[in-house]
Formats: sequence, structure tokens, C-alpha cells
Amino acid sequence: MEYGIAKINFIFGIISVVSIFVSVIFFLLSGEKELKEEDIKRIEREKSSFSEHFQKIYDILGSWIYWIANKMSFAYNLNPNFISLLGLLAGIIGSLLIIPGFFSIGGILIILGGIFDVVDGKVAREKRQERKTGALTDSVLDRISEIFMFSSLLVFFELRGSTIFTVLSALSMAFSLLVSYVRARGESLGVKVSEGRIRRPERVTILSISLLLESLSHFITGEIIFIPLALIVIFIGSIVTSIDRFRKVFKELERGEKDK
Repeated sequence: MEYGIAKINFIFGIISVVSIFVSVIFFLLSGEKELKEEDIKRIEREKSSFSEHFQKIYDILGSWIYWIANKMSFAYNLNPNFISLLGLLAGIIGSLLIIPGFFSIGGILIILGGIFDVVDGKVAREKRQERKTGALTDSVLDRISEIFMFSSLLVFFELRGSTIFTVLSALSMAFSLLVSYVRARGESLGVKVSEGRIRRPERVTILSISLLLESLSHFITGEIIFIPLALIVIFIGSIVTSIDRFRKVFKELERGEKDK
């Protein structure tokens, strides 16, 4: 990768990591009191599928994201679907920036897209604008964003001749989409399932963090380290999550068939 891009990555990465760290510290010191009761309940519900150790991490990160979302007061003047489109746009641009190697900028934009994904739901609920059409739109846009994210990683590794991680990027995308498909198919059959170790929020978080860390380490070592590790975690986690969800849906359907 060109030295100029690596230098931009490093500088922007340092600024981003320090800014996020300071923001999290500020939140822990005073921001927790600003969380709304509904946000706290959602965080408790979302973290319940994790082990106790990861629940503590998710509690901090999830609460911080909702705190940031609450600060985006301008969004409450926008239509939830428009906010979803802004999130998609941020995710697509961030993903495409991965291809030439702008990891830090891409990572921040993907994080921003994830925050918009939280904001659109909050705005819809608080303005009583929740609609089935909105839920469908949000779900489809999320899948499009993920396709761009993994496709950009695939192209990045392909251009650099890394066949193993090109294939891993494709497999990670496939199994990530399978996680979402099993949930959607289960719900269409009357079984609601949202549990899982690696869901979309976790995938976005893992990849975003790896991009920021890569922007720092690559400038120093010249090697790509954290993105491949993130892909391995997402790949394995998505397989496990898909299997867990399939088993739950299968058992619920089987139980229903026996009761008839």
C-alpha cells in the first residue's frame, strides 16, 4: 500500500481512536444518567444472549452507542426511512474506501452507518411512526450495506493477490447473510429468533474496530493483521449463530407439529 495512504490512515486513525476513547470515558463518567428507560431495556434484552463476560462489554458499547444516538437531535426532524438511507450511504462509502486502503476513514463511516441504524429505529418508535414497510426497508438496506462491506474486503484482498482471504471474505458474507435468512425464515414460519453471538451489530462493530486498529498497525508493521482476524471471527461466529438459530427454529417447529 502506498506510504501516503498509510500515513493518512495512521493520522486519522489516531484521531479517531483517541476521540472514541475520550467519548466513552466521558459517557462512563456522566452520560449513563442520560439514557432513556426504553434504551436501557433494549440493551438489556440485546445483551441477554451473551456470556456474562461479553455482556459487560456489550453493556458499555451498546449504552455508548445509544447515548451517541440520543445526542443526534437533528435526526428527530427527519423521516426514519431517510435516516436509514443516510446510514446506507455512510456504510457504502465507508466500505468502498476499504478497497484503496483508507481503513480509518472507512471504519468511522461504517460506525456512523451503524449509529444511524440505531437512530432510525429510535425516531420511529418515539414519533410513533413504526411501520411494517419501514421495518422491511430497514432490513433490506442493512443487507445491502453488508454486501458492500464484505464485497469491498473481497476486492481489497483480490487486488493484492490474497486468495485465502478473498475466499474468506466471500464465505463471511455468505454466512452473515445466512444468519439473517434463518431469522427471517423462522419468523415467517411463526418462530421468533434473535439470539446469536455474531449478529449484524457485532459484525459491524468487529469489522469497524479491526479497520481502525489496522490503520495504526499497518503504518508501523506494513502488514495486514487485524482485518483477517476480524474475518475469521465473523466467519466462525456466523456459522455458530446460524446453527444455533436453525436448531431453535427446528425444535420449535417440531414441537408444534407433535402437538397437532
